[in-house]
Amino acid sequence: MSTDNPFIDEAGDQVLRFVSAARNLSRLGELTDEVVTIAKAGSWRRYRTATGTDEWRECEFDYFLIACDLGYDDISRIVAYTGEGGSLAPLMDRDADPGRRRTFEEASAAWHAPTPETLMKRAQRLGWTRGETSATLRAAPLPQRVRARHAHGMSMDEHARRAREQRISGQRRRQLDELVTHLRGELAGDAERLYVIDRLRAPGAYGRAGRPVGEHGQWAADAQRLGWDAAKLAEEWGISERAARHRMRLARQAEAPDA
Repeated sequence: MSTDNPFIDEAGDQVLRFVSAARNLSRLGELTDEVVTIAKAGSWRRYRTATGTDEWRECEFDYFLIACDLGYDDISRIVAYTGEGGSLAPLMDRDADPGRRRTFEEASAAWHAPTPETLMKRAQRLGWTRGETSATLRAAPLPQRVRARHAHGMSMDEHARRAREQRISGQRRRQLDELVTHLRGELAGDAERLYVIDRLRAPGAYGRAGRPVGEHGQWAADAQRLGWDAAKLAEEWGISERAARHRMRLARQAEAPDA
């Protein structure tokens, strides 16, 4: 649809209609439809209005939403409400190269503001920055699982699983795989499997690599190997430094019970 106003092109007309609709819609579902539609239409990338011609790069959709006077919390609710988070994530990629995303300061300087309010001031007012006076944008208004999948190309659970796998040596993984294979052969159904998982998750039930927490001799051996360094032992055992110091005291007592 074309416009008769010589100062507004077709894309500008679509953007102005979007801004008007976004300000007047009260239902989340309607606002969601408007945001998703403008994102997919692509008219937000370059448009002309009475204030001038604005251009946004491929990964600056969040800048565009700020310019349209939409709040961070509203966009967060929209993304949570719809299943479009995955498609919107690349349009707000904070790690994109400069060819696809400028710094916020650069984009703000190029924007044709319809009022004296700068893009930065508008972002602060609308909750897009880390504070009312901060110049740093908050994380993109996307669920953490969506940001993780976009950043790593996989779900948060899969990324965490692979990270755990990389922290364990190949030899130790093979030993654990054999243990799991044996255990699976011993379990008689889901009830027993879930019972074992519950027991393994019980707080303080086991230390690193399945060692019972009362195994003071092993703690002492680990401590000797790592020079009684609480930070290193905490990492070794997968516990806090405070808990590691407590184990160190127990290990020392076990070594010298009369001390």
